[in-house]
Amino acid sequence: MNTSYTKVHFDTRYAHDMHSHHINVSLSLGVMGYFFYSLSASSNASLAVAYSLIVKFGWRDNDKDRHRLPFQIIPIIIATILSLVPLPGKNYNYNGNFFCDISASPYGCTEESTMPCTRGINALIVGLWVGVIPFMVFFLIIIVAVIIFIYSVFKQEQRMDRYQHGDASHNRRMTNQTARQGMYYIGAFGLCWIPWYIYAIIEFRHGYIPTALGVIHLTTMPLQGVFNALVYFRPKYKSDRESKPTESRLSAVLRVLRISFPAIKCCKKSTLPQQQPQSDRFDDHAINGEKKHVTKDMTLNGEEATKSEVP
Repeated sequence: MNTSYTKVHFDTRYAHDMHSHHINVSLSLGVMGYFFYSLSASSNASLAVAYSLIVKFGWRDNDKDRHRLPFQIIPIIIATILSLVPLPGKNYNYNGNFFCDISASPYGCTEESTMPCTRGINALIVGLWVGVIPFMVFFLIIIVAVIIFIYSVFKQEQRMDRYQHGDASHNRRMTNQTARQGMYYIGAFGLCWIPWYIYAIIEFRHGYIPTALGVIHLTTMPLQGVFNALVYFRPKYKSDRESKPTESRLSAVLRVLRISFPAIKCCKKSTLPQQQPQSDRFDDHAINGEKKHVTKDMTLNGEEATKSEVP
């Protein structure tokens, strides 16, 4: 057995046990896996198309609300269709690597092999049309949408040249920023999905999957949301750094993410007046009472003295 690939040949008894006890698990994992794979890829393509159309046609807030529903519903419809297509041919089975996929069962069986396929005899063809081609189409849609997005921003800057003079009329600052942001968006998608493309193509052509590639694929694909968040927060982070260059990078990240920590005052002395003991307060009241009594007596005596001096 070649140790560089995960390629296991099952005997007939093991294949029979797998079918009888794990068929429901294979179906549920396969449907859910392909549904969320397709939903992730199609949602990224839908988002790229939406932003390009917003800039190209100048949609306002009311227009964006009216057009938002199709861009949310279409990815769900596509993901549902792609996840249900492999069901009639019993194509969801254990793929001999890490999970249940569009694969024939028992794993490694072919039409020419001595071990006949009991499930998913056309799994390779189904995997090509469901697992490889649609995701390449999504990637192509993202690239085209980003190009339209950049070109729309460029045309808007060209129309603004008539209101500017000198070198400012040829300044393409917004176009350059949009191009960099678009390239980061394409790169984030490619970093997550290119290992998947290679994974699916190798499985389609050779019937086995390199273990290292399977590990890379299962590591990068769940990071799609993380990479998208980095692309989304990047302009805000740069703007914060430009407005407050003397502060640390960590503080800029916390401000962009709107994370704040409460001020710690454990080592500062309290500025509130200290409360006096009960006995001291009684003594103060007694002293103040005596002072008021003496003052009253002195006032009375002074009035009596004044009356006695009047003739």
